[in-house]
Amino acid sequence: GAPLFDDETLQGQLFTFGPSLGDRLLRRFSFLWFIDEKTYPFNPVELHKDAIRLERYIQRNGYPRATVDYLGTALDTNRNVVDVAFDIDPGIPTILRELNVRSMSGEDLGAVLPPALLPQWQRQVRSYESNLGKRYTELTRIRLQDQLNTWLQNHAYAFNEIGSTVAIDSTSFEVSITYEAQLGPPAVYDTVLVEGAVSVDPKVVRRELPFRRGDPFNFSELKRGQQEIFALNMFRLALVEVPPQPEDSTVTVRVRV
Repeated sequence: GAPLFDDETLQGQLFTFGPSLGDRLLRRFSFLWFIDEKTYPFNPVELHKDAIRLERYIQRNGYPRATVDYLGTALDTNRNVVDVAFDIDPGIPTILRELNVRSMSGEDLGAVLPPALLPQWQRQVRSYESNLGKRYTELTRIRLQDQLNTWLQNHAYAFNEIGSTVAIDSTSFEVSITYEAQLGPPAVYDTVLVEGAVSVDPKVVRRELPFRRGDPFNFSELKRGQQEIFALNMFRLALVEVPPQPEDSTVTVRVRV
């Protein structure tokens, strides 16, 4: 099997499958009239498609030259059953070698952040760099972009936009990712709208929020506030969110209960 892929994950990509342990146990009692024994017809065409599905799955997950065959197929004519074994050659994995985070003007992002944020940003950069030298997949790019977006939103950049460019060296199988961030202005909390609090004073809801008007925006505080409101045991639903609004230096928050 391919390294870093467990059997259950690989089997999940297949259409062809055989009897489970439960099916095999039931087969021992197939002489009973109320036991409906399942059959698993063998389809060579579907098996060929499975090999292609499996190959493409492994290729998408960091092994672009992976090949899959089913040379291990064996027919037992006495029992009229087929045993299938896939032969997987993962090939050389794609490795993340370089990771850059820049502003839209092309500068290193640390050069445009406020000096007070640099220690936290440097810690975040070290966290990103821990991914270097590891197998790269498209999920890697998405995960790191989500982490960058979350970090910026937790440090007042409520309305940032992030793009990415991926360069793959087809010879060395090494990848370079460059993220470009449109920061926008640092934002502070403004109005808190409370919707659905029919029998409760909105002030009761607002006082559970861990921020006040004029505080720097921090996305993680929305989740904390949501948990605090729900912990009142007064509402079946509590949702704290940023509704659509002009993207400027203030953030209106909406609480729905």
